[in-house]
Amino acid sequence: MAKMTEEDSKKDKREEEALAKCKEMITKLGLKMKPLAACYDSEANHFTVFFHAEERVDFRELVWKLRHSLKARVELRQIGPRDEAKLLGGLGKCGYPLCCQNFLGDFASVSIKMAKEQGLALNPMKISGVCGRLLCCLSYESKDYAETKKIPKPDQEISAPVNKASGDNTASGNSTELVPNERG
Repeated sequence: MAKMTEEDSKKDKREEEALAKCKEMITKLGLKMKPLAACYDSEANHFTVFFHAEERVDFRELVWKLRHSLKARVELRQIGPRDEAKLLGGLGKCGYPLCCQNFLGDFASVSIKMAKEQGLALNPMKISGVCGRLLCCLSYESKDYAETKKIPKPDQEISAPVNKASGDNTASGNSTELVPNERG
């Protein structure tokens, strides 16, 4: 990580001022969008604004006004709720920093089936993250739960190469011990 230079500091200040100007123009134009972050490219001739909106927004007039005000090329990028959470950061329900901000590169698809496999209550308030989508961490253990379903139930007879045996419910983690039964 490089030390922040005076040039970096000026760029940050310019981005903050430009974002404030963008927010002001959005309010004046009555647009239903929330600007979250903004950045200039290295030459400061291309300005990008990341925003969230529930519906489609016609922001052509905003782009035109910003371009003339900032004397730079302007690009607006709409981002989804998960990207918004990643950008803004915060703490998850577990009390740790959000996974998406901390270490997730891409968002894996998460389904309600994963919550069912893990025996979780299907209460949306309990299995949704700060972004309002299903918790990303549901996908972390999905493979383990699928493998666990293959393990024989206690007292379930299974065929072994030589003798019959039954599964034993042990605390050995992901493996199952085979215990010979009285017949073999």
